[in-house]
Amino acid sequence: MNTGHNPTSKSGSRPGSEISAIRSLKYAEPLWDPNEVAAFLNIPKKTLQKWRSDNTGPPWRRYGKHVRYEPHLVREWLSNQ
Repeated sequence: MNTGHNPTSKSGSRPGSEISAIRSLKYAEPLWDPNEVAAFLNIPKKTLQKWRSDNTGPPWRRYGKHVRYEPHLVREWLSNQ
Protein backbone atom coordinates (compact mmCIF):
# COMPACT_ATOMS: atom_id res chain seq x y z
CA MET A 1 0.00 0.00 0.00
CA ASN A 2 1.38 3.41 -0.98
CA THR A 3 0.75 5.98 1.77
CA GLY A 4 2.50 8.81 -0.05
CA HIS A 5 5.07 9.25 2.74
CA ASN A 6 7.95 7.50 1.00
CA PRO A 7 9.90 10.06 -1.08
CA THR A 8 11.48 7.31 -3.16
CA SER A 9 8.15 5.69 -4.02
CA LYS A 10 7.35 5.98 -7.73
CA SER A 11 3.72 4.87 -7.81
CA GLY A 12 1.23 7.72 -7.71
CA SER A 13 3.83 10.48 -7.67
CA ARG A 14 4.38 13.39 -10.02
CA PRO A 15 7.41 13.35 -12.32
CA GLY A 16 10.35 15.05 -10.63
CA SER A 17 8.80 14.97 -7.16
CA GLU A 18 11.25 12.27 -6.07
CA ILE A 19 14.17 14.52 -6.99
CA SER A 20 12.84 17.52 -5.08
CA ALA A 21 12.11 15.35 -2.02
CA ILE A 22 15.64 13.92 -2.11
CA ARG A 23 17.12 17.38 -2.70
CA SER A 24 15.29 18.82 0.33
CA LEU A 25 16.57 15.93 2.49
CA LYS A 26 20.10 16.47 1.21
CA TYR A 27 20.16 20.14 2.21
CA ALA A 28 18.14 19.86 5.43
CA GLU A 29 20.03 20.87 8.56
CA PRO A 30 19.76 18.89 11.76
CA LEU A 31 17.66 20.47 14.47
CA TRP A 32 19.49 22.46 17.14
CA ASP A 33 19.21 21.80 20.85
CA PRO A 34 19.13 24.71 23.34
CA ASN A 35 22.91 24.51 23.88
CA GLU A 36 23.54 25.02 20.17
CA VAL A 37 21.07 27.91 19.92
CA ALA A 38 22.55 29.59 22.99
CA ALA A 39 26.04 29.25 21.50
CA PHE A 40 24.86 30.57 18.12
CA LEU A 41 23.16 33.60 19.71
CA ASN A 42 25.98 34.00 22.27
CA ILE A 43 23.51 34.08 25.18
CA PRO A 44 23.09 31.99 28.33
CA LYS A 45 20.97 28.86 28.09
CA LYS A 46 18.85 30.26 30.95
CA THR A 47 17.83 33.15 28.68
CA LEU A 48 16.40 30.68 26.16
CA GLN A 49 14.50 28.95 28.97
CA LYS A 50 13.01 32.29 30.04
CA TRP A 51 12.09 33.19 26.46
CA ARG A 52 10.31 29.84 26.07
CA SER A 53 8.33 30.38 29.28
CA ASP A 54 7.47 33.95 28.17
CA ASN A 55 6.58 32.83 24.61
CA THR A 56 9.24 35.11 23.15
CA GLY A 57 12.50 34.34 21.40
CA PRO A 58 13.03 32.08 18.42
CA PRO A 59 10.36 29.48 17.57
CA TRP A 60 10.89 26.07 19.13
CA ARG A 61 9.22 22.67 19.33
CA ARG A 62 9.06 19.93 21.88
CA TYR A 63 9.73 16.38 20.72
CA GLY A 64 8.80 14.29 23.72
CA LYS A 65 10.98 15.69 26.50
CA HIS A 66 13.40 17.34 24.07
CA VAL A 67 13.31 21.00 22.98
CA ARG A 68 14.55 21.60 19.45
CA TYR A 69 14.95 24.58 17.12
CA GLU A 70 14.97 24.69 13.34
CA PRO A 71 18.16 26.55 12.36
CA HIS A 72 16.57 28.51 9.51
CA LEU A 73 13.81 29.75 11.85
CA VAL A 74 16.36 30.85 14.45
CA ARG A 75 18.25 32.78 11.75
CA GLU A 76 15.00 34.31 10.47
CA TRP A 77 13.99 35.34 13.99
CA LEU A 78 17.41 36.88 14.56
CA SER A 79 17.27 38.89 11.33
CA ASN A 80 13.93 40.36 12.42
CA GLN A 81 15.27 41.59 15.76
